[in-house]
Amino acid sequence: MRGLFFGRAGRDADLFPIFLGSTELIRGYTASSFRNNECVAPVTVTSRTGCAELDQLIGSRVAVANIELRFPLTRSLVLGFLPIGFPPIEGALFYDVGLAWNTLCPGNGRTECSVVRLTRPSSANPDRVRAPLKSYGGSIRANLLGFVILRLDITKPMDRPNRHAYWTVSLGPTF
Repeated sequence: MRGLFFGRAGRDADLFPIFLGSTELIRGYTASSFRNNECVAPVTVTSRTGCAELDQLIGSRVAVANIELRFPLTRSLVLGFLPIGFPPIEGALFYDVGLAWNTLCPGNGRTECSVVRLTRPSSANPDRVRAPLKSYGGSIRANLLGFVILRLDITKPMDRPNRHAYWTVSLGPTF
């Protein structure tokens, strides 16, 4: 399990925004996975990307919670007729929740503050009204060369307009 909060405060908190859609934070919401047909909500003057659904992943503060159940698939798989073996392979089932919001208020050059709710009505603009984003899925991981983790994730985001699963291949350690 992991819980994480990171944020910036003060008058310049919005100058260096934090992006929540990373495979290290919340899976299924990476920037490159969004397509134009998912940008259906009207954007406000505070939009950073021109896509309100993508803007909900950007804020001056983020909170993330992850839970994973990890289990070994193989410890060592050695082919008897070849002098090589495969690295240990691990499987995981996961559930991710994340929220990004701004603390922009009048007087900071912007006219709107983020409103944080547990659920967002379908008529609310995702850029203005923020609610936790959720995803779940499975993962296969292999330790290559003793120091690089190769991850293959299948993720089902629960709060995107197109609710189909996404495959992600990434390198790097898990949390």
